[in-house]
Amino acid sequence: MTDSAAPLSIGFDVAASTRVDVAAWEALSAEVLAEITADGIDLGLFADTMREMHFRDRGEAAWAYDGRRWWRWDGAMWIEGRPMGELQPQAFTMELLAAPEPDEEPDADVDADVDGEEVGEAYIATNLVPPEGLPAWLAPDPSFPPAAHLAAGLDVMAVTWREDGWAQIRCANDWTAWVDGRRLLPPG
Repeated sequence: MTDSAAPLSIGFDVAASTRVDVAAWEALSAEVLAEITADGIDLGLFADTMREMHFRDRGEAAWAYDGRRWWRWDGAMWIEGRPMGELQPQAFTMELLAAPEPDEEPDADVDADVDGEEVGEAYIATNLVPPEGLPAWLAPDPSFPPAAHLAAGLDVMAVTWREDGWAQIRCANDWTAWVDGRRLLPPG
């Protein structure tokens, strides 16, 4: 496989007249979540997609739904709440990774288990979470609430570094997230 597959962008445009009932959106999201769970699909993908969708209420406040809770943007941060009435979905773009070509050779740093299936790069701790802990996001977008708060002293492996300070990390349990890489400490 190549170092990374080419990104694929899918744009979703919404007619200005489109409205979504809050309770109906919650019910539909619960149905989709149940199907995803039954199919054994990674719930992180569902959460990532849900966080990409934004709504506006009649007062023009921005809202997002993460599959469990509603969040309202107050201009500085997302605050948990519940919108009243109908919402207007906003246009958005979802970034996906294209599947690698099937005829590509595996990288030398990809291991295989006894059945010959890829198990990924070996985990090597490259950094530590600072003493105050560290919020972690499923995507490098602080306008959404963090998905988790990493415990102080947790060792992580930096997978990707971006010029704007974001670092994609992997934990020993293979969970991946995005953090403020400038706050990561060297291993102890």
